[in-house]
Amino acid sequence: MSDILNQLNESANLALRAKSTQESMKHLAKAFALFSNESTRLENANVRLLNRFNKIKDQLERVENDLRSKVSDLDAASLYLNNILKNISQGILYIDLTGIVTTYTTKAQNILEIDEKKVLFNKYLDNFKDDFFGFSIKNALNFSMFPKTSYITINTKNAQKLIEINTSIVWDSPKNHRGIILLLKDLTDLQKLQIRANRNDRLNQIGQITNSIAHEIKNPLSSIRGFASLLYKDLEHTKPLQDLVSYILDATKSLERVTNNVLEYTREVVIDIESIDISS
Repeated sequence: MSDILNQLNESANLALRAKSTQESMKHLAKAFALFSNESTRLENANVRLLNRFNKIKDQLERVENDLRSKVSDLDAASLYLNNILKNISQGILYIDLTGIVTTYTTKAQNILEIDEKKVLFNKYLDNFKDDFFGFSIKNALNFSMFPKTSYITINTKNAQKLIEINTSIVWDSPKNHRGIILLLKDLTDLQKLQIRANRNDRLNQIGQITNSIAHEIKNPLSSIRGFASLLYKDLEHTKPLQDLVSYILDATKSLERVTNNVLEYTREVVIDIESIDISS
C-alpha cells in the first residue's frame, strides 16, 4: 500500500513540475491508472474478506447450533439419569478420590435419615466415621481394600435399621479409578418378614404336634368313656362307686371337648371359591 502511495505522490509531483500540458496529462493519467488499479484490488480484497467473514460466520453458526443441540442432549440425558437414580430401589452414595460425596440420592437420604444438604458435596468424614459402613473408606479409596457386600445396623431417629451395602469401584482407566460407589438397601422390613415367617413356621409345627397329641388322646379317651359308661351301669346298686365313675365320665367329656376344639382349630381350612354375577 505504501508503494502505491509513493508512486501516486511521485506522479502528482511530476505532473506539477511538467513543462508542458501534454507531459502533465501523461503523469496524471499514470496516477489515475495507479489509483484505479489499486481501488479495484482493494475492492476485490474487500469482497474476498467479506466472503471469508460470511463463511466463518456460517461455520460459527453451525458450531453454535451443534453445541446447543449437544447441550440439550446432555440436559436430557442428565434428566433421564437423575430420574433413573431417583426411582432405583437402592440408595446410592458416590465418594470421589478426595473424599467428597458427589452423589447422594433421595433413597439414600431416606435410609440414612441424614439431610442431603449436610452430605452432598461435602467431605465424607464430616458426617460419617471412617468405618461407618463396616469398612474403612480411606483404605477403599487409597488401596481398593473393601468387602463387596457388608451389613450394618444403625439407629436412626425413627427406628433401628438393618442395611446391606454393596460396594464397587468406578474406574477411570484399567489402572486408575475415580472413586467408590455404595449401593444401600434397607433390609429392615425383610428382616421383620423373615422373623414373622420363622414364627409362623414354629406355630405351624406346634399346631401339627398339637393335632397329633389330640388324636393320640382322643382315641383311647373314647374307649375309657365307653368302659366307664358300662361300669356306671354295672354299679347301679352301689351308689358311692357309681358317683366316682360319674366323675370319670365328666372328666372324659371335658377332655373330649378340649381335644375336639384343638382338632377343629388345627384343621386345615379349605376355601370353596365361587364366582357370583353381582350385576344381575
